[in-house]
Amino acid sequence: MKRNQKINVSHQEVILMSDQAVETLIDGVRSHMSVMFKICEAIAMLDMIGAFAQLVTVNNYTQPQLTDTLAIDAGRHPIKEKIMQTKFVPNDVYATQQTRFQIITGCNMSGKSTYVRSVALMTIMAQIGSYVPANYASFPILHQLFARLGMDDNIETNVSTFSAEMRDIAFILRNVDRHSLVIIDELGRGTSTRDGLAIALAIAEALVSSRALVWFATHFKDLATIMGERAGVQNLHLAVQVSSILTERV
Repeated sequence: MKRNQKINVSHQEVILMSDQAVETLIDGVRSHMSVMFKICEAIAMLDMIGAFAQLVTVNNYTQPQLTDTLAIDAGRHPIKEKIMQTKFVPNDVYATQQTRFQIITGCNMSGKSTYVRSVALMTIMAQIGSYVPANYASFPILHQLFARLGMDDNIETNVSTFSAEMRDIAFILRNVDRHSLVIIDELGRGTSTRDGLAIALAIAEALVSSRALVWFATHFKDLATIMGERAGVQNLHLAVQVSSILTERV
């Protein structure tokens, strides 16, 4: 028992001495905290610049321009092109206020999701000072980026796919403005085709009125037909080329 008590006392003494040592260290460093924060910021900046330089050295990236027009020549998804075993097919992007709402249609696996994601990723890369994966790229300065992607529900919080979609879209509509970029992928698939089209159409109308730059990937061909006559709307379709090699593999 006495040994156990001595061990406990020794343990408490070690803790107290450790606390005192830490307090002494903190008191000594506290007066130099501002300098240490500046050193941390400088190291972080150096690390970021080094990462950007390495990115440009090993990849075929280009320096983006800041203009009033979003234009990309042969843009690529920065992650997809690295993990794909086949050659990534680049795509062009062009958007002004006259073509601010772009509806992207195409068959399954044609690359609609990759296309809209690549636009968002390259915009972020340009605005943080990085080069981008393209032959040429120019971007306007944007204040906000909104994304509604995927069809995930949440059983833990009792949120269905449809409810999650509407919650995200409501947030976007409350905060979007002309200095925003919005990407939406397959909105309305959490409900019936008829209701989904009606919802997608209503939300598309609201986003056109916001004057934000929007890329809207959808399977609803009627949406493209109806919205195609609106000012500021442009319809895009991703074509698919089926090769004989692919057919033989299937």
